[in-house]
Amino acid sequence: MNSETEVKRYRIGWFQLQLLLQLAFRPKYGYEIINEMKINDIKISTGQVYPALKKLENSEYLKSFSKKGKAARRKYYEITKRGLEAVRRTIRPMIFNLLPAIYTLLADIKNTIFDIAEIKEGDKVLIFSDPIKQPLLDLARIVGYDGEVYITVNTPASFQTVNDFALFYNLEKVIKPVILNEKFKIQLKSNLVDHGVFMLFQRKKRQEAQEILNEIKRCTKKNSAVYILSTEPGLLSETFLNFFDFSYGYEQEEIMDFCKVAGLKIERVDDIQRIFILKCRKV
Repeated sequence: MNSETEVKRYRIGWFQLQLLLQLAFRPKYGYEIINEMKINDIKISTGQVYPALKKLENSEYLKSFSKKGKAARRKYYEITKRGLEAVRRTIRPMIFNLLPAIYTLLADIKNTIFDIAEIKEGDKVLIFSDPIKQPLLDLARIVGYDGEVYITVNTPASFQTVNDFALFYNLEKVIKPVILNEKFKIQLKSNLVDHGVFMLFQRKKRQEAQEILNEIKRCTKKNSAVYILSTEPGLLSETFLNFFDFSYGYEQEEIMDFCKVAGLKIERVDDIQRIFILKCRKV
């Protein structure tokens, strides 16, 4: 089966997508679906919903069953594996279309850190982040040819990508990839860098995030600054992201707790469009 046929096989419209999203987490009865869609400002009528639900059931995107309620038996609708796959295939292009805007926003926020940072010419900086072109170039410009920017990578391919990037811009003596191994250890000496930066957008297991922050602290000199960037969980659409194997965002209190456990002194918290920057100090 070719890719075009595969796409057509799972094709659903906008209204069908909204109905399936309502059922993504638990079965619901008809009136409940209608009421929640109206709460979310989706303009619908009862006459639209039930025929659409029937059509989705005939296409095996959902199934129905009866269950006794407080007053009478109700007909519940439940999404099927085929329905979930249809949602994934419909949403995936939407996510990919949004990615350039998301990366632009993250790049803008990452650049903002330089406005409040103490980073200066000749400094050594360690960054835990995906390598994004413009912030890396800006940081390299700030530290100059006498400084160094270490960026963590966890695969040989990523290591080579950063090396190639640095070579292309004649910055191989400034921008340097360092391996973060499977035990979350960074291959750098202790007390080496003047600043640590932790881009903590994609959620990680608590222990993993804590160990990475501990490593950043270990590599940072005493009395130097450590910066943490993150976003509120609700900033990116949780409805979309829950259909994939990743999620974004932390509550501000969670990040502050990471800092306290690592023994970092919190000096400043900036909130920029629900993306926040914590400035800490290694004491």
